[in-house]
Amino acid sequence: MAARFALLFASLQVNSMKYPRLMFSDNMKDKGMEEARAKNFQRMIVRRLKEMPNQEYQLIFATSNIADELDTPEYTIGDIYTQSNKSLKNVN
Repeated sequence: MAARFALLFASLQVNSMKYPRLMFSDNMKDKGMEEARAKNFQRMIVRRLKEMPNQEYQLIFATSNIADELDTPEYTIGDIYTQSNKSLKNVN
């Protein structure tokens, strides 16, 4: 994860770098990172991206455990899915 984000950060700093300024990061907690560390990593990513000189990028970050301060309309869209609000409706 950190290496992938490092490439994104580098591409935002080096204009001649031919790396897509798009990243899709899917559910790091489910990939083995502890919840507290995953939330801290989310905070660090957002803090670092705010410091970037190039603000032309898209980050899609899917997680079941978002840091509380990032769970705002500025950063999130869509529903929160739970056992009672499943992503697939009308499926038995």
